Amino acid sequence: MKQQYPEHQLRRFAHNHGYPTVDPLKLRYRVGTEAPISMKRRFPQHGYQSKEKGRKDQFDRFFAEHEAYYVGKVYPDDSTEILSMGLQALYTDACEFARKDPEYCRFILGILSGHLR
Repeated sequence: MKQQYPEHQLRRFAHNHGYPTVDPLKLRYRVGTEAPISMKRRFPQHGYQSKEKGRKDQFDRFFAEHEAYYVGKVYPDDSTEILSMGLQALYTDACEFARKDPEYCRFILGILSGHLR
C-alpha cells in the first residue's frame, strides 16, 4: 500500500516492539483454507513485489479488492495486517466499516477496549 496512515504505522510499531495481539488467530479464522495468491500477478498496477502473497476472504466487504488481499497478506513471521487495516478502516469511515463488516469491526473494537488480547 503506497498511502501511509498513522494508525497503520502505529500497529506496525507495536508489532515490531513485541506488543502481543490475537490478530494471527483472527486471520486464520477468517481466511480458513483459502490459498494465498501473488498480489503482484493479480494487481500489477499497485506495485506489489513478487514475494507478496495475500488472501481475500471477505475483507472486500469494506476494502477495495487489492486492499482486501493486503489485509490477508502472508508474512513469514506470522504477523498480519488485520489490526493495522482494521484501525485504518475505523479511521477512514467507522460507520461504514461497522455496517459492511460488523464481525471485523467488533474484533478491532474488542482489541481497542482491552476485551481481546
